[in-house]
Amino acid sequence: MSEEKTDKNAVTVKGDIKPWLAKMPEINIMAEIEPIFILGEKDNEPDLSHWTKLGKIIADRIDEFDGFVVTHHVHSLLAAACALSFMLLNVSKPVVFTGSQIPYMLAKKKTDKKILKKYKGLGIKANLINALQIAIQGPAEVSIMFGNKLVRANQAHITKSLSLNLFDAPLKAVLATIDFGIKISEHAHTGDKDALKFSANFDDNVSVVDFNSEQNADYLKWVLEKKPNGIIIQTHNPESALALLDNLIPVSYDMPILIHTDIPYSHSASASYIFIDNMTFEATVMKLKWALGQTNNRKKIAVLMKENIASELLEGEE
Repeated sequence: MSEEKTDKNAVTVKGDIKPWLAKMPEINIMAEIEPIFILGEKDNEPDLSHWTKLGKIIADRIDEFDGFVVTHHVHSLLAAACALSFMLLNVSKPVVFTGSQIPYMLAKKKTDKKILKKYKGLGIKANLINALQIAIQGPAEVSIMFGNKLVRANQAHITKSLSLNLFDAPLKAVLATIDFGIKISEHAHTGDKDALKFSANFDDNVSVVDFNSEQNADYLKWVLEKKPNGIIIQTHNPESALALLDNLIPVSYDMPILIHTDIPYSHSASASYIFIDNMTFEATVMKLKWALGQTNNRKKIAVLMKENIASELLEGEE
C-alpha cells in the first residue's frame, strides 16, 4: 500500500478518523468519544457554512455530551472559535477548539524531520489530550486550548513565535492552565446559565479595509462602490483616519462603518461611525457579521456592537 493510504497522521477523509484516533489510545481511557467529520485536512479552508453546520450539531446535541472538542486548521481557527462564541449564546457545556501547529503537508516531508523532532510537542496529540480534559471538566464556554493554556475564544490573539502556547489572551480571559492538573480561573464561566440560544444568522458581506494613509483612499472608494452590508476600517491612527474618511464617505451612506483600533481611543458620539477599541480584530469582524444577521438597522447594530454579547469585550487589567 502507498504511504498515502497507510500514514494516518492526519484526517483527510472520514475513513481516516478511526486509524488516526488509534494512534492515541490514551484518549479512550479519558472519555467515551463520538467523532463527527465535517472537513478534511486537504480540503479548502473552512468558512461560515462549515462553522454553522458545526454549531448546529453542537446545539442539537448539547444535552447528549459532557463537552465538545473541535480540531481545526490553525489558519482560521480563531475566526471559527469567534463565530461559535456568538452562535452558541449561553452554551452550558465546554466547546474547546484545538489543532496542530505543524501543518499536515509539512509533517509528510522527510526533509522536515529535524523540525518535527525539535517541535514534536506542537503536534495535535498533546493539544488533543489537554482539550479533552477541558471538555470533561472545564468552563462552559467557547475556548481555545493550545500548549498548557486555555483562553476565551473571542478575546484570544495569535502569538508571533513558534511556541507551545500559540494563542494567548488578556489575563482575565485566560480560563485555565494545565500543568500537573487543571487550574480553572475564577473568570471562567460555569454551566449555570439561561437556556442555550442558537443563532446562526450571519451576513458574510462585510468588507475590511486597512486604512492608515491616503494611499488606501482609492481602495476604500472601490469598496464603497461594491456596496457591502458593513465595513470595518482598521487603523492604528484614528484621528488621521477620521480626517480622511470624512472626505471620502458620502453623508448618505447608510451601511454600518466600524473603526477598529488596537489602542484606547477617546471619541465623541458619532452618527457616522461605530468605534471599537475594546475587542480583538477577529472578534470584531465576526461580531459585525453576526449583528448584521440579526438586523439591518444601523442604530441597532451600533447598540449590539457595544453590548457584551458573549464575553467578547476586553476588560482593563487591574
